[in-house]
Amino acid sequence: MKRHRKKRALLIGTAVLVVLVVAVNQWKKRKAVAVLREYSARFSQEGTPNATALSMQHVYFGVEKKPHGVLLIHGIPSSTSTFSGLCDRLEKEGIPHVAPMLTGFGNTELNLLPNVAYEDWLRDALNAYDTLAECAEKVSIVSTSTGSLVATWLSGQRQVEHLVLVVPNFSPGPSAARFKRILETPVASQALRGVMPYKFSDPEDYADQSRFRYPFHEVNSTRQMFLLQDEIGPEQIRVEAGIFLMFGADDSTVSTGELGALLEKKASEEGVLYEAFEYEAAHRLLQGAVAEEVRSQIVELLGRRPVAAR
Repeated sequence: MKRHRKKRALLIGTAVLVVLVVAVNQWKKRKAVAVLREYSARFSQEGTPNATALSMQHVYFGVEKKPHGVLLIHGIPSSTSTFSGLCDRLEKEGIPHVAPMLTGFGNTELNLLPNVAYEDWLRDALNAYDTLAECAEKVSIVSTSTGSLVATWLSGQRQVEHLVLVVPNFSPGPSAARFKRILETPVASQALRGVMPYKFSDPEDYADQSRFRYPFHEVNSTRQMFLLQDEIGPEQIRVEAGIFLMFGADDSTVSTGELGALLEKKASEEGVLYEAFEYEAAHRLLQGAVAEEVRSQIVELLGRRPVAAR
């Protein structure tokens, strides 16, 4: 009996200690967040998400700039390998380009995804643009899927020549829309993160070994994607020369709906070029049967002349 009481007391003491450690840990985290927020408020943060103006990268190449450069922004859960074939084409054309890896993706470890915020992706793109702008007079952006949301935001922060939107994810397809409703409910989102942190994809979606992409969607990063959808819309696009839409007739991952009409209206208001291209394919236009055609079309679009000034 005495031994039993000691064992029980030991268990209770251990439980209390664990609760105390967790409580202290959470208190320190909250204090760190509050202190950092107060400290960083002393610095200008406009246009530098999840960073201050003084903490962004510094770049200087000191070389003569090329006339035109291309920024390539991938979707999720993909990686820069999405653009492998297109990068080869751009290199042959002598066009400088940068394809940044969005935070959390393309890694063999999953330590970043559960904590990533969409502001990290915006910062990644901003850093990449500023790097490319050091060696190119004008910068165009080619983006795929969720990368198009990042590209749209960036067009409002920096000067963009052409914006090529490949299967842009401004609106989710039917199945993704149901998942979005769940993740936008705080309690349901936390419950799902605890019970099912990863939603595994159909093996056919990642059978292609020519590119690297995660074989699942992680709950937090997927929620960040949906939050970004709520913040960014095609009406925010700002370009100097042209807006181009490329989509698959059989794509159920995203909903293009009235997107074409919205983009055409936007281009008309801005006095820039607009053209849409539909392919007999699903979501992966830069891989598979139509990939070479799509790449050739992108390279041709990047050489389009801007319309006359209004």
